[in-house]
Amino acid sequence: MSYEKLKAYIDEVQLITHAISVLSWDQQTSVPEKGHGGRGESIGYLSGLVNDKMSSDELSDLIYSVDLSSLSVGELCNVTKWKEAYEDSIKVPSELANECAQHSAISNQLWGAAKAGGDPTEYLKSLEKSIEYTKQFAKIFGWDNAYDYCLDSYEEGSTTEMYDEIFDGLRTSLKPMISEIMTNQSNDRMVDELTGKRYGDSTLNELSHELMDLIGFDKSRGSLELTSHPMTSPLGFDDIRISTKYNNDDIAKTLLSTVHEVGHALYEQGFLKEWEGTPMASATSLGIHESQSLFWEKQIFSSREVASRVSDMIYGKGSMGNWGEPIKSFYDAVNLVKSRSIRVRSDEVTYQYHIMIRFEIEKSLLNGDITVYEIEDNWNRLYKEYLDIDITNPSEGYLQDIHWSHGLFGYFPTYTLGHLNAAQIANTIPELIASAKETKDFTELRKWLNNNIHQHGAQYTSSELMSNATGENTNPEHWLNYVSNKYGVTNG
Repeated sequence: MSYEKLKAYIDEVQLITHAISVLSWDQQTSVPEKGHGGRGESIGYLSGLVNDKMSSDELSDLIYSVDLSSLSVGELCNVTKWKEAYEDSIKVPSELANECAQHSAISNQLWGAAKAGGDPTEYLKSLEKSIEYTKQFAKIFGWDNAYDYCLDSYEEGSTTEMYDEIFDGLRTSLKPMISEIMTNQSNDRMVDELTGKRYGDSTLNELSHELMDLIGFDKSRGSLELTSHPMTSPLGFDDIRISTKYNNDDIAKTLLSTVHEVGHALYEQGFLKEWEGTPMASATSLGIHESQSLFWEKQIFSSREVASRVSDMIYGKGSMGNWGEPIKSFYDAVNLVKSRSIRVRSDEVTYQYHIMIRFEIEKSLLNGDITVYEIEDNWNRLYKEYLDIDITNPSEGYLQDIHWSHGLFGYFPTYTLGHLNAAQIANTIPELIASAKETKDFTELRKWLNNNIHQHGAQYTSSELMSNATGENTNPEHWLNYVSNKYGVTNG
């Protein structure tokens, strides 16, 4: 049996997953409140079809009949990944896959209602059920530790022990660094947020599109829309959707949110056309994916050199109100280190505490140390302990993130990996970055990322990819040194 016949079968499955992606995107962007139930049923039904096709005897015959010795490296990667997917699928009953997909859609709706100020009881009940599903899947796939199963799902090879080590090290180093940074910034009278002139959505949309063009996003293969939660969704090889949220009271963070999503989208647009619809045209892990968005947001556009370009773009739209010195004000606004309750509005340094808090709560939930009804108390306690913040509004506390409503336990730690990997990549190409910052021409940066990260798809694990691109596996010291150098404080 040939590789081509196997690929043709997988292509049919991809048509169904494409439909699921479109339905899910529409659910996030425009489905009315009462339409979520029906949408959940549709997604659940199609998910069941995918599971059926990915666990069929026909697929088994196709996979195990391929002559592996005749395959190229890329083809071998695809067959290996498809085999893994098949072996996973045959362990999951179609009814369970359908049931979980429907539950996720409904849980997301309940979360939205609770975040908007409604009674969270029904959402917490659905979250309790999500944890039960997660433990059920962990057992199906042979995991003794349910949280390790979750972590490995998003970052192959990662464990609770690995993240404990990373977070323990960061926690020890960050406390004195943050104290020193805040003291320095107080003396320098840094700007908190860009206030004064409020720009409407139309102007923010124009600026967002100008940033997309500046970075090099291919608009013939993607688009920008508005949602309550910024995200990037690959609906197809040539259909990469970006969404953002315009905050008129915080222009700088709004624009950097667009930059962040463009970084994700460039990864998706960087896969090779010849591998369309295969694992070779998919991200190797979330930690690598997040590194691509944070590379552009933090390493490039939060730098003083590129901040000047963005400041000029904003200034070109009209008066900058009481910003004072425009370039300094923009740079300050995106780099001020300050304890905040909202994760997505926090700075890059204290952000790691936000992830540590979620990691601790997820670990406790999956290990059975706390129940869903104890999340809020533990959340508020940890925010007081780590960031000295008193949480009074659940929507700015444990209800602020969408992730748990979809059962995405183990996802949050990959954000910290993204920060670490982005700094390590930047440390590998200092001259290339310096040139790009000076000229504001990012062509060569995109080429380097494409050649060393994007085009390899899922051929390598994240550890292998980082080693190939930077010469070593993920090393937190590169990020700590980056923070030390940028903010002028001592590391260790």
